[in-house]
Amino acid sequence: MRIQLQWDQSLKIGVAAMDRDHERLVAAMTEIETLNAKKADKPTIGKAIERLGALTVKHFADEERYMGSIAFPDLAMHKLIHQDLLAKFQAHAKAFAAGDGSVSEDFNNFLVCWLRAHIRGIDARYAQHAARTPAKV
Repeated sequence: MRIQLQWDQSLKIGVAAMDRDHERLVAAMTEIETLNAKKADKPTIGKAIERLGALTVKHFADEERYMGSIAFPDLAMHKLIHQDLLAKFQAHAKAFAAGDGSVSEDFNNFLVCWLRAHIRGIDARYAQHAARTPAKV
């Protein structure tokens, strides 16, 4: 059974710019799953996957810049986590491109895990740090 992706208050971390980005990422993830459920053609789903990839690259760069501005002590580790997420995303995107035009359940599960583990857990750490440390932007 596929898990539905949706934005809700539990995904807010309290950093307005990052919350906006996260909401856009969730919307892009949801679009992919919606297109897949409607059996959209492979090029349409592929473009949605490309949009999510581009949003992700931009968001990770913005997020890392923000973490630097607040002297987040775990920035180096967070960057490694981002690199790992991007590599996994790219592997799923490549598998989609080589496949039959449907989004695998593994890809869907990866996106859901990204939401739950990364935003709610990992990103929440820099938000907690930010609450104690004003940005130096």
